[in-house]
Amino acid sequence: MASSSLENKLHTLQGFTRSALVSVDHFKMLLPEYSPNSLKSRLHYLVKQGRLLKICRGVWAFPHSQFYASTTILHLPALVRPYSINYLSLESVLSKYGVISQQMFDYATVMT
Repeated sequence: MASSSLENKLHTLQGFTRSALVSVDHFKMLLPEYSPNSLKSRLHYLVKQGRLLKICRGVWAFPHSQFYASTTILHLPALVRPYSINYLSLESVLSKYGVISQQMFDYATVMT
């Protein structure tokens, strides 16, 4: 598959996800014709070319995405563990929306 065709598919996908991060499950959906080994080789090649940035195991960033600048680390837990519960404390949510007067600083803790 040509890289431009993959980039078009990634732009379409990111219109739905609103994030520059792409998981291995996304790539399996976008590129069903690739076997697991050839998909791994293709992704390695795209990282080497600079078309993708490897973030962590199973997650890449697409730097040509319109959402690249606005994507934060807070998008990462849903991709790393998509079928697990991602915990948000009640205090952090209430503080974010100004319900309580305690000020929360922006930070995220990711544990695997």
